[in-house]
Amino acid sequence: MNQTAHLFRVQKLDLELDHNHKRIQEINRILESDQTIQKARSRLQTAKFDVQKAHQKLREIEETARSVQTKMEISENKLYGGKIKNPKELQDIQNEIAALKRRLSNVEDEQLDAMVDLENNDQILKKAEANLSESQADFAQRSAGLLGEKGQLEKINDRLSTERAAAIGFLPDDSLQLYQSLRSKKNGRAMALIDDQCCGACGTSLRPAELQSAHTSKITFCPTCGRILYAG
Repeated sequence: MNQTAHLFRVQKLDLELDHNHKRIQEINRILESDQTIQKARSRLQTAKFDVQKAHQKLREIEETARSVQTKMEISENKLYGGKIKNPKELQDIQNEIAALKRRLSNVEDEQLDAMVDLENNDQILKKAEANLSESQADFAQRSAGLLGEKGQLEKINDRLSTERAAAIGFLPDDSLQLYQSLRSKKNGRAMALIDDQCCGACGTSLRPAELQSAHTSKITFCPTCGRILYAG
């Protein structure tokens, strides 16, 4: 096998390695940042926060109700304790008790609304927990396939790397350096296969002298794109 044939073989292996590496990176991104699970976790966090707020609101209302109830009991004890004789003072206490009863009634309504709100938020939380579990199960199933694919690609890359190491062993250092330099400049394709007397990369028609040079396995460049020509 001549020098350009070895270079073309190396490029074929490199392109396959590039393709596999790109797919492995894509799989890693999928595994690390699954949007479905992230959204499910976000909804769960929101639901937990809403439940905490509902609990806090209910506790505050219950505390207010206890405070109002305590004030009512104190006022009623004053009213019926027999110690207060002044009619105006007694009337004031009765008015205060009536106001406290109205306040307690309103607080109890608020308490009922808060209990309903808490129950609704609890239901939303349970649904969010179930949704996350389902998303994780689905992701685990999809991940199994992705992890299997990734493992298979890594095995293929190990084989390709071994083949590449063997192929570059037939190349002089200067030719390999030239290939690597062109590869970095030409989007991974340092070589072009001649197709119907044209450069297979850019389509430029090649002159007889260029075709002859490429067929003799001498390193020949496409006059337009600068890639190494391979006659096949």
